[in-house]
This record gives sequence, structure tokens and C-alpha cells, in this order.
Amino acid sequence: MILKQHTQYSPKDYAPDGPFAKNSSLPDMSELFQPQENIIRDQLISALIGQEVSDAERQILALPLRHGGLGLTNPRRNC
Repeated sequence: MILKQHTQYSPKDYAPDGPFAKNSSLPDMSELFQPQENIIRDQLISALIGQEVSDAERQILALPLRHGGLGLTNPRRNC
């Protein structure tokens, strides 16, 4: 019963995508985050690795540490 009481106050923890699911009425704002992605890709990751990264390498680096990435998420995908 205690768990049931707590779940009514935190639906985002139990919903598949939280309160801002892709089918919500919010507009697609991923284009606004492209400049941040360019800085992460072109400056930060290039400085860490010492070379430019391809799209496949960028996807791998966006993975969490436990999956072999660096956890450098793509801000456009989090929108």
C-alpha cells in the first residue's frame, strides 16, 4: 500500500517516456540544439580523441559508460 501511495505522486517514474513523451503536443525543438551538438562534436570530442569523429563513432561515444561509450549524449536526441 505504501508503494501505491507514492506512485500517484510520481507518474513520470512509471510512464514509458515520462510526461514529455514523443506523442505529446510539444513542438520538435531538436534543431535548436544543433549548435551545442556541433561544439561537442567538433571541439570537445576532437580535443579528447585528437581527431575528428565519424557519425558511427559519435553514436558510440554517446553510449553510457557501462555500454562502452563516454556518456557524451547528443543533445538533439534528448529533446
